[in-house]
Amino acid sequence: SYRKVADIKKEKLQEFRSQFELARMRPTESVKELFTRIEEIVNGLRTNGEVLKEVKIVKKILQSLSLKFSNKKVILETTKDHRTLRLDNIEEKLVTYERSLNQHKDETLEEASQEKDEEPKGKEGTP
Repeated sequence: SYRKVADIKKEKLQEFRSQFELARMRPTESVKELFTRIEEIVNGLRTNGEVLKEVKIVKKILQSLSLKFSNKKVILETTKDHRTLRLDNIEEKLVTYERSLNQHKDETLEEASQEKDEEPKGKEGTP
């Protein structure tokens, strides 16, 4: 009946609201994965009758970022007004930043590995 459908829709809407409010970037999650997850939640809200403004979604994504993005988050928040930030623009900037972090991490690991290989070994013939 109509009442049951309305109740189910209301429950789903509440569940998606909760997911949206509690969403945080997971330790192993990439920026793309975070955006996809938030987008799926937002689509669930839309399907059930609640449309979020882009500014609210942008704010949520910035709040959801892990600590390794704190520098980039501050830059984005201070150099632009939230009302002018676009989701696709934010995603592009964060993906680029994430790539540079990963590249730097890879270079650091490579340097550490090379340094370890170059360490002098113990003297020959000593017990």
